[in-house]
Amino acid sequence: MELSQKLEQRQIISQRLQQSLRILTLNNLELEAAVEQELETNPVLEWEPPAPETGPAPSDDRWERIDWQSYFESSPWADPGREEGEYGPLAAAVPPVTLADHLLRQLEVLGLDTSDLELATEIVSALDRDGYLRMSTAALAEEMGVAETEIRRVLVDVVQTLEPPGVGARDLRETLYLQWQAAEDEGPALAGIVIDKYLRDLATKTASELARALKTAPEELEEAVEFIRSLEPRPGRAFGGETGQILVPDLRVELVDGDVVVTLLDDRAGRLFVSPRYRNLLTQGDNLDEETARFLRYRLTAAASFIRALHQRRRTVEKVAAAIFDRQREFLAVGELGLKPLTMEEVADRVGYHLSTVSRAVAGKVVDTPHGVYGLKYFFTGGVAAEEGAVAARRVQTLLQDLIAEEDKTDPLSDEALVEKLAERGVRLARRTVAKYRKGLHLPGKHERKKRI
Repeated sequence: MELSQKLEQRQIISQRLQQSLRILTLNNLELEAAVEQELETNPVLEWEPPAPETGPAPSDDRWERIDWQSYFESSPWADPGREEGEYGPLAAAVPPVTLADHLLRQLEVLGLDTSDLELATEIVSALDRDGYLRMSTAALAEEMGVAETEIRRVLVDVVQTLEPPGVGARDLRETLYLQWQAAEDEGPALAGIVIDKYLRDLATKTASELARALKTAPEELEEAVEFIRSLEPRPGRAFGGETGQILVPDLRVELVDGDVVVTLLDDRAGRLFVSPRYRNLLTQGDNLDEETARFLRYRLTAAASFIRALHQRRRTVEKVAAAIFDRQREFLAVGELGLKPLTMEEVADRVGYHLSTVSRAVAGKVVDTPHGVYGLKYFFTGGVAAEEGAVAARRVQTLLQDLIAEEDKTDPLSDEALVEKLAERGVRLARRTVAKYRKGLHLPGKHERKKRI
């Protein structure tokens, strides 16, 4: 046997850091669930709720009580022609942004070359309100005058990597599989197999039959099924006026006497603290046996670490939000026309955090502003050339919408006329670029708009 030495550099993330990073990504509703779980597992933690808890406790549905047929019927796989308005009134205020807006804004900051950006924009424009691509890639390729392989490449490598996960899929299986892939280590490996090969069997087979077919333990199958049930069969439904979830703002941002004021709205999680009784028991309990003392020390350390992570999350989100709206100060004053170009890299440089930390801090967070409720990522906007420098892509879209809304309906503006109108407002763009933004907003051309009068 030969012995050898090798010098290598490795980065090891401590358990405490992993916990801080995980908590940083949580929004307020997820944070409440994390606090509840920690309280259940750590007896030395105590909680002071901000208000009496109301409402029924969540039910514990088992496999046999899952209506899989209803799940499939509620998905676009079963009924792609379902009309808007069938989902009842809004559960809560939603970000005033369409799915196309949300996706196009992400495309603007990806640094794609002109060709890929145009193809991705066309694909996004072809998506339905649920985020599905109903048009065949062959038809899209013919319309764009490119090879079908190019459409498929941009669809998979670009559009299907955008948020929300699962967007750009062509059927239910694909959207669920994309969401499972996006979950990375959080999604059970068995869930991917069930989605890929046995999705329809969920509605036709019993749990024991499917477990035998998969040669797995019923407990593992149940875990996979619970994960699949948590996925969204209509990834675009939270946009454009339909939502299946209540959006609770994580923070509020205002402009007060010219100053940006950020207020975190995490009081719903209550106040966590280490139980004085257990702390005293450990420090003064001379009669404790070693095993009990070791258990208490471990739990006290874990409790302190969790509370520290909560405070770190608060400081980080607050600091990142303040940097975002210091740049987007004009938005707070006048609305979307005041949006400025902004990237996560700029915010990371300004606050002195790593780019990945900024990304985690804004992930899934919702902000209440004087002009509505928005996803925090909304304020990272791409830029286009203009006389006064870069202008936010969203601002260009808003200007286009305003110009078309105000046009003479008997003689709508052509793309050339829109170029001239934008130039009058200090935004100089090529006609092709204006046409791209117009299509991205699902606004028809001059002749189509006139025909609708």
